[in-house]
Amino acid sequence: MARKFKNREAPNPATNIRRFGRETKGASAVEFAMIAPVLLIAMFGVFAVGKYYFDRDRVRDAMRFASRDALVGEAFTQSEIKDTFVSRLKASGIDPSNITVTLKSDAGGDMAEVRLPWSAKLRIPMMDLMNLDQTFIVDIPLPKKI
Repeated sequence: MARKFKNREAPNPATNIRRFGRETKGASAVEFAMIAPVLLIAMFGVFAVGKYYFDRDRVRDAMRFASRDALVGEAFTQSEIKDTFVSRLKASGIDPSNITVTLKSDAGGDMAEVRLPWSAKLRIPMMDLMNLDQTFIVDIPLPKKI
């Protein structure tokens, strides 16, 4: 005969375990707590990569427009070319302090090579993933002096 606890039978441990396994209260909260960090990191990762590509395109476009300005404006000397690039990069909000201009001569004529090292850091909250270093190089044919 089973013992009675205050007007009911003694709890059976196997029954309690089965009842606990069927209980669904709070299951959604537990599942959300397990998935939410992964979703947040993925979302911030998408934002970080998007910002990186936006900044890279901004630098690339500034270099492209500056090379066009140097061609159309007929910049002949190394300092004129550098001034053209510095002004265009500053207008785009890019630091032009590391820009270098090198004049070259080959069979195709005189050329100016403009180099801009650029570094970006891919950041996600609570993580510093990587430094992305890139050098933008533009070759500009120099106009002939008449």
